[in-house]
Amino acid sequence: MQRLLGIDLGTSSLKAAVLALDGTLLGLGRAANRYVAGPSGWAEQDPETWWTGCCEAIQAALVQAGASATDIAAIGVCGFHHCPVFLDADGTPVRPTIVTHDSRLGESLADLARSGILDQLVEVSGSRVMTGHFPPIYHLVRMQEPQALERTRWILLAKDYLRFRLTGQIGTELCDATG
Repeated sequence: MQRLLGIDLGTSSLKAAVLALDGTLLGLGRAANRYVAGPSGWAEQDPETWWTGCCEAIQAALVQAGASATDIAAIGVCGFHHCPVFLDADGTPVRPTIVTHDSRLGESLADLARSGILDQLVEVSGSRVMTGHFPPIYHLVRMQEPQALERTRWILLAKDYLRFRLTGQIGTELCDATG
């Protein structure tokens, strides 16, 4: 029997839900997302732990639903904000992902505003830039860890990293690319 699978990557946990085609919830799985130990105010997570949690949550949801992977007709993936995952040529994260509420991002955003780059970004993208968005995070990594960018082949958003792990394909949605 065909089922749907929804995956939601949040900063505190990853949820997976198996649904009937009419939207009835059949099974739910959850895995906690842990933060990488670091100085006070830093908020970073290891994308590899998201993947491990994703697999655990999917398995739990399938068991609760009495379903198997072959029953899944379609998968939807969503996730938190515009936090970039920097991947090397093999698709391996080169560093932990800085997430939305990292205290370093306020100064990074202010630095972009002082330089005039922020106004240019808003003009080009048509999107307002906040502390947890891609530009301040990228700027922070560029300024503090340029060697990480040298090893980076692709930059994906958190949910797109999970989609990459599920499918092996690099991609994003147009509305996310503007961020």
